Amino acid sequence: ICDTDGHVCIAGCKKHSDCTGFDKECTDDYTADGAACFFCNNDDDENVVGECVPGCVDDENCKDTFVCNGQHRCTETGGANNLVNITFTTESCSGCSSNAIEGGLKLTLTGRESTSGPTGCSTGALDHTNQIDYAAKTEAVFEGEDDKDILDSCYLANLQGAVIEAKVEWTGEGSLTLMDGKIQFGMFDDGTCFSTCCISGPIGSEEMTMSCLDGCNSECP
Repeated sequence: ICDTDGHVCIAGCKKHSDCTGFDKECTDDYTADGAACFFCNNDDDENVVGECVPGCVDDENCKDTFVCNGQHRCTETGGANNLVNITFTTESCSGCSSNAIEGGLKLTLTGRESTSGPTGCSTGALDHTNQIDYAAKTEAVFEGEDDKDILDSCYLANLQGAVIEAKVEWTGEGSLTLMDGKIQFGMFDDGTCFSTCCISGPIGSEEMTMSCLDGCNSECP
């Protein structure tokens, strides 16, 4: 690509179309040597020089009914391995914003081990800026195409069917206390199984580790 400051050619990319394979159909091979599809990993910021890495740009790179998830992998929307939604209810939010731009929880999740190694993902700040998510006794649900940007790499992330560790921080004003101290992570399209992670007391700006439970639909102690 052209470095507009130095007026020289440099390695890297500023947009997906700078990458060979940005418009190709992905296969199951996402290695640098074997992948058919590539995207620019600069988070769609053309002011940043990124690198062309294996993965889908969007659903157009995926075959049949597969979709491009937040980790730039083509995946089926159904099944038991992918994270479908994140759900929690606010008990109280002390000193928090009273308007729709609240900040929100930010999560870093670890899933079960896969044959290719550890699984995990991170969300952006979980906040619908057109509605209040963190009022007392309000249930917030983050899922689907509309929340793809908020969910970031956790959008339909393959976590091998469970969340085994969750780190959480509050990015807004004040501090948040969750109803029953829990966040649930839906792994089935029909909502029959949730991984549950628990925390006691208020959540502030310092990252905290939640305790995650084995099995479907477990309740925090």
